[in-house]
Amino acid sequence: MAAESVLRTIRLSADLTLEDVAQAASISVPGYYQIESGQRSAPANVANAIAARLGVPLDIIFMPVNFAVRKTGTV
Repeated sequence: MAAESVLRTIRLSADLTLEDVAQAASISVPGYYQIESGQRSAPANVANAIAARLGVPLDIIFMPVNFAVRKTGTV
């Protein structure tokens, strides 16, 4: 079984349901579940609404995406 997501852990410790957070973010419950379980990413406005409802800083639950570009050959 996969480890529990940070988002789920925070939601449960705040004693909130999937419905509570989905409603605050103005999205469907299945849509929120997909975000919480890592099946899809959250647009900025949804991520901000989720963080606000959970009462935590955005970067605690939605880590920034970093990437590196490397040279693989001549073009």
